[in-house]
Amino acid sequence: MADLAVRYGVGVRRPCEATEFPRATHNYKPRHESQEASRMRLRKLATDRVRYGYRRLHVLLLREGWAVDVKRVHRLYGLERLTLRRKSPRRRVSSRHRDDRPAVEAADQAWAMDFMSDALADGRKLRVLTVIDLFTRESLAIRVGVRFTSGRVAEVLAEVARGRGAPSELRVDNGPEFTGKMLDLWAYLNGVPLDFSRPGKPTDDGFIESFNGRVGEECLDQGYFTDLEDAREKVEAWRIDYNEVRPHSALGYLPPRSSPQPRPGRRPPRPTEKLSFSRSNFPGQVSLYEAFPPEQARRIAERLEIHHTPKHGAWLNVAEIELSVLSRQCLDRRIGSMDELEREVAAWEEERNERRVETRWRFTTADARIKLHRI
Repeated sequence: MADLAVRYGVGVRRPCEATEFPRATHNYKPRHESQEASRMRLRKLATDRVRYGYRRLHVLLLREGWAVDVKRVHRLYGLERLTLRRKSPRRRVSSRHRDDRPAVEAADQAWAMDFMSDALADGRKLRVLTVIDLFTRESLAIRVGVRFTSGRVAEVLAEVARGRGAPSELRVDNGPEFTGKMLDLWAYLNGVPLDFSRPGKPTDDGFIESFNGRVGEECLDQGYFTDLEDAREKVEAWRIDYNEVRPHSALGYLPPRSSPQPRPGRRPPRPTEKLSFSRSNFPGQVSLYEAFPPEQARRIAERLEIHHTPKHGAWLNVAEIELSVLSRQCLDRRIGSMDELEREVAAWEEERNERRVETRWRFTTADARIKLHRI
């Protein structure tokens, strides 16, 4: 319109009238919401927690009340150049999968232990003992010392077990601290079988190896330890933050101690509600924080047990069958307004409930498995 106005020496109104172009559209000025505040907060969080990715930073922002979705955080994360390059090691030899261990189904059913190494500012070597619960993913203990013996490891386990009881199983590697007589004696007296990983196969204890990676990246590599006591204080502070604040992806981005996991000796959790969704309709518990305040979203997440239907398996969800019946019996014609649509659907629902109509499931378990295998 501006070009036509300049070419014919007239105002903008006449070209708009001649071309039937709304002047309001021509005069519209886009209003961009300032994102500087959220960028500054994201940058500050990423500075404090260097090894956090954009998903964990997004959860922290939602907890603080920022109205941002994960796509915006991902875009700002890239604009601020906060991404870190991941090194993917090349597999040099072929391997076959080991038979999986039985799944852990309760707290204190299985613990895992391992050692890490670091150094003080003066160059003295440090040994770090880590103990985790494989079900709740809680860090039970992180001990820092110059030297650990089998007896010292047994003392740490006895200290942890004093407050919550001994585990049903203890998974360790073949290090000398774990194969010593004192640890073997403690395990025998407490009735705890020791499950040793295969030599040269750290992947047998993948959970503890992953946890050690987080300890190294987020604590040991970021810290500067002047002496042994300073190292112990900083490591213990990180352990508390890990258990009570840090979002854990395997727990629906909840901290280990706030996740709704049953624990012996504690009040049983509130009953959960089982819901079935497709992944496109309910991407995960993070979406609850986008729709509700943080505290309310956490309460809802603790009560929900989400079951996602498999890909190309929406027919397994009874709700999909109910929607298809609704579309055939009620939505098979043109409806003029939203109010009329709501009345029609409400009347259809009331009439269907009065007749106590049940959904006829057409697939047995065997038939469903056969169809899923063919897809």
